[in-house]
Amino acid sequence: MRTILTARSILTLPAPTDRGCLIYFDQKLPGFGLKVTKADHRTYVLRRRFNGTDRTLKIGDISHWTIDMAREHARELVVKGDKGIDPQIERYDERNAPRIMDLWEHYQREVLSTKAERAQTDQQIMYRKDIGPMLGNIRVKDIEHADCMKLHRRITESGRKARANRVLEVLRSTLNLAVRLKMRPDNPAIGFTKNQLQPRHRYLDDEELQRLKFALDNTWNQKSADAIRLLLLTGARRGEVLSATWDQFDLVQGVWVKPSSHTKQRREHRVPLSSTAVALLQKIRLKTNSRYVFPQDGDPELHMTDIKKFWTSTLRASKIQGLRIHDLRHSYASILVSAGLSLPIIGALLGHTQVQTTLRYAHLHDAPLRDATHKAAQIINF
Repeated sequence: MRTILTARSILTLPAPTDRGCLIYFDQKLPGFGLKVTKADHRTYVLRRRFNGTDRTLKIGDISHWTIDMAREHARELVVKGDKGIDPQIERYDERNAPRIMDLWEHYQREVLSTKAERAQTDQQIMYRKDIGPMLGNIRVKDIEHADCMKLHRRITESGRKARANRVLEVLRSTLNLAVRLKMRPDNPAIGFTKNQLQPRHRYLDDEELQRLKFALDNTWNQKSADAIRLLLLTGARRGEVLSATWDQFDLVQGVWVKPSSHTKQRREHRVPLSSTAVALLQKIRLKTNSRYVFPQDGDPELHMTDIKKFWTSTLRASKIQGLRIHDLRHSYASILVSAGLSLPIIGALLGHTQVQTTLRYAHLHDAPLRDATHKAAQIINF
């Protein structure tokens, strides 16, 4: 049925009484019409042939669209059809375009799975707590630089400056994958300004070390205490120690070979052990039949994953403040520096692959250098 659709007629055209719906086609724009149901629901539609297929496209309800708006939109759809674009397929593609949550699934399989266990856990938490809730439902092709900056700013304003930087690094890596998969041509997470952070330089002094040793000797939880002792004696990372298996150690030769899957650098790391570390491991070996050096209490087939509560109680008992578990690694390095060892040797023991990483300990060379200059002054003896 053809008629001239006007602002008044769309309200007064009768609804069908004997069938489901009736379409009143506009005389001004062929194919454009008003669909009226038996229940008197009125919707603008466009009926047209697109790429050889007849389509009846819904434009919108009269309560949301004026007649002029709907007619103009219908004209735009006609122009698309003339260009060979099927609006229905286009709408389907828009609805089903991959979103950040879909991209994250790809990232987990293709990128995250190649990283160390600790890094995988950390990045999963960052997505679940920060990236996903804010950006997960945005289409990959639609995310903009401003969205990334907003995420960074929100985390920063919550007081987590370092975390904000790390989250944006993970997002940038995720969107790099989107570029490689041709989901979008560029990476909008590139070029952001990181929060300026004050570097931490926290080391155990001699008195704190003695108090820590006393607390470890007097705790009931000697398994966790042994993990702390091994961290102190090797400078290893927490995850490397807690996930260590006995086949990584040669206690006869005194060597710990960390597999690439356990190291941050994703490279095998061979570490000579001191006789004290070997003796500690031999003592631990007598206490367990698990393949893990530090198995879980309830399941020897799994390794310990966290010692934060034990560490907190140990710090309280030893009256030490502001010391993280990771600072034990820094303390190990500071002891090596104080013993006069060179930065390349320290970097090799810690598994650093870049000289810049070890240079953070360069200032600790002041003490042995000062001792050396005192000796020189004594010899000169003015």
